[in-house]
Amino acid sequence: MNFLRIVFLATTLICIGCKSQKRTTEQVTVTKNDKNGLSYSLQIMANNLSEDMSRFSTKNDELLLLVYDYIEGEVLTKPLLAEYFVLDSLIRLRDFKFERLAKDDKNMLVFLLEVDSEKSVVEIESVVRQDYQILLDAYHAKDWKGIKKILGDDDVLGVFRSKSTSPQRSPSRFSGVKYL
Repeated sequence: MNFLRIVFLATTLICIGCKSQKRTTEQVTVTKNDKNGLSYSLQIMANNLSEDMSRFSTKNDELLLLVYDYIEGEVLTKPLLAEYFVLDSLIRLRDFKFERLAKDDKNMLVFLLEVDSEKSVVEIESVVRQDYQILLDAYHAKDWKGIKKILGDDDVLGVFRSKSTSPQRSPSRFSGVKYL
């Protein structure tokens, strides 16, 4: 009888440790590089990598950064930037540069995703572009199950909008809940 209790307790603790909510924090900074507003830099800094929280993980975060020109209610076009990269305990900072074709009134929409599936960047980007409004709404409502329905094993770590006329001067921080 005591053996069954010990097995039950150990199983429960393992399940709680593997499927608990973990908070991740990333920081994104977007800055203009030139006066005409066509060249931009974007920096990602991970302060609390989601993979660091599990004892069974590789300690690497496979991430996908997507940046789009954005006008609310309109269809997203090809991304300005679609970069797959890895951050780990040694590399927690990445810089990206991208160009816009024209100076206009469009804002920029930035998605930072953690890639846990075997899908290609093209497959994931296509889903995000098609369902971006649902993902935006689900992210702001903290509807993690709604995001999971769309992205499967991949997670939205952060989403933010930046005005093209005055991009973020101070870093935009976002944190998400990740189920491990």
